[in-house]
Amino acid sequence: MSAPRVSRFTTGLRRALHCQGAPARLGPRLRTPFLFGLRLATGGHFLVDGLTRFGDLAGGARLYGGLGIPLPWAYALIAAGVGTVGGLALALGWQTTRATAALLFLLLLVQLAREPEVLRTLLAANPAPWLGSRQFPVFFATAVLWIFGPGRWSLDARQLTKNSDVGE
Repeated sequence: MSAPRVSRFTTGLRRALHCQGAPARLGPRLRTPFLFGLRLATGGHFLVDGLTRFGDLAGGARLYGGLGIPLPWAYALIAAGVGTVGGLALALGWQTTRATAALLFLLLLVQLAREPEVLRTLLAANPAPWLGSRQFPVFFATAVLWIFGPGRWSLDARQLTKNSDVGE
């Protein structure tokens, strides 16, 4: 009777040890779908935000003029264009590094215009106000995409694959 217990215990132990390495094996497989979903969500956010800004350029100009930004119409137009084109490029995974760099710059400018004290506290080594700001989740998602790239399911990866096939 004791033999089945040992074999059940051994089988259970083997299963537990086999599952222990699952995150390490699963991580690389989940990277591409995770980046794809993050890219679609973040790109969609910027695309909708940019189109909304195009719909109310006068309101954007009033907002930026009230913040003391010179040439508020030009800034409103540039912010709408960068948001729309950058969001579309990000959602498609086309020119992802350039799109995320432009969008990160836009986010920093918007944060500086709306809440300059938040960035001042960040430079003073107090990140708490920045982590609690409304812009931080979008900034973080965009920074992740800038660092890790678009993933395999993107136009960038397709173009890279096409170019490597031609060179062989």
